[in-house]
Amino acid sequence: MTVSTVFNPEAIELKTLKSTASTALKLETSKSTASTAPKQSKDLKEIYEALYIEAESIFWNAQGEIFEDGMESRFSNQVESFIKRHSIYGVEVLTQLITQEKVNLENIGEALRWLGRLLDKESYEFRRWLLEDRAVHSSSIYVKDGAILGLASMDDKKSIGALIIAIENEKCIELKKDMELVLKQLEG
Repeated sequence: MTVSTVFNPEAIELKTLKSTASTALKLETSKSTASTAPKQSKDLKEIYEALYIEAESIFWNAQGEIFEDGMESRFSNQVESFIKRHSIYGVEVLTQLITQEKVNLENIGEALRWLGRLLDKESYEFRRWLLEDRAVHSSSIYVKDGAILGLASMDDKKSIGALIIAIENEKCIELKKDMELVLKQLEG
């Protein structure tokens, strides 16, 4: 049995925010002319809040969107774009939205499916941690289903231990069967 990697986003939050601020300032600098100094009035909290608002708006704009299994949607493209632009910082913000369940649960499930499919090496471990240590233990069937599909897409043997624990604790027979199928895939 493999023990899952423990990832603590709270431990990197300050580092993340400083790096995000640094990135934002570099972007502002590259956009400004030689005679214009970059705006340095934004503090870390404002930058983080801007990322949160952007992520939240992606979810709210997807209200009523119909998702088809395995098919890209406007929403999935926006989630992918958000992560590609903000990498681990974007995943950290999405983690807050997802774990707080303040947005539509079906949309969260869809986002989790696509997080497993993304090809972003920098955010890989954080995305895997979100799927296996947070989302798969959600109280929502939609969130758990999305996490299971995301883990299946990642196809990472490191998730076996977390999946075994989730299977042992799962009450929904259908989800338990889905988890067992993913477990077989990962063990194969």
